[in-house]
Amino acid sequence: MLDDALVFTKVVECGNFSKAARDLGITPASVSKKIMRIEERLDASLLYRNTRSVQLTSQGEAYYRLMRQALNTSIEAEQAVRELSTSMHGVIRIAAGPSFTCHILAPALARFVNIHPDISVHVTVTTSPISAASEGADIMFQWGELKDSELIAKPIMTDTLVSVCSPQYFKDHEFTTASREDVFKHCIALTSNYAPVSTHPQWPGHDEFILRRIIVDDIGAVLAIVVAGGGVTLLPRYAVREHIARGSLVEIESAGGAQTITGSAIFHSPPTQNPRINEFMKYVTEVINQVMA
Repeated sequence: MLDDALVFTKVVECGNFSKAARDLGITPASVSKKIMRIEERLDASLLYRNTRSVQLTSQGEAYYRLMRQALNTSIEAEQAVRELSTSMHGVIRIAAGPSFTCHILAPALARFVNIHPDISVHVTVTTSPISAASEGADIMFQWGELKDSELIAKPIMTDTLVSVCSPQYFKDHEFTTASREDVFKHCIALTSNYAPVSTHPQWPGHDEFILRRIIVDDIGAVLAIVVAGGGVTLLPRYAVREHIARGSLVEIESAGGAQTITGSAIFHSPPTQNPRINEFMKYVTEVINQVMA
């Protein structure tokens, strides 16, 4: 409707069909067809036509006045959106899991907001599936494969999965000589979509059901339980590095192997369209490089 109205207002302001057609880059016949379409839709005559010029009917005057206002509002709306899309002002909405928020987003956010005080960052810490967390979020962070093909995934980090438990649990269960399968009988099940799928290990040809004594949907809670001696967990190294350094957790090397997991930033549209998101991702990348060093 606005496209036809634009042609109509151009005809009125130019005074004839030919000049309006030149300004719009279309043929006079196309201009005439659009005007006729408006008149048919409204069941009203909007213009008095002659060979050289056009004049507004009373209905045309009312239509022109209101549609010019609507077109001006539309132009203002587009300008406002462009300004928001290209400025370093406004809001960034993020959805991420607890572990990524604590280890990656926290230091990135601290640096970012101090440099960009005119940008507000809203973080939703969630263990829900990415599809449920995606509504209203500009950036989402997830481990593993993206199932929703309508979203855009940009891999931002790859980490090694490590098996850990408390020092006493390691000693009590003699994990030094235990097989990988034996170790994972002690693994706490982690149900979060933001955690690696590999926290539910599978072995070729091994279909035996293993009862999980503890099932948790939060990585922080899993770590607390494992540190307290509740079992084994399998997580990216960045999430357990500090615990291993302090000695509150030990790595079970016999259960490791060359397992890796990829973390991605998820977007609804290409991030290059928003400078605020581009700038924020620079800080996230910087923290990831430091954490993974």
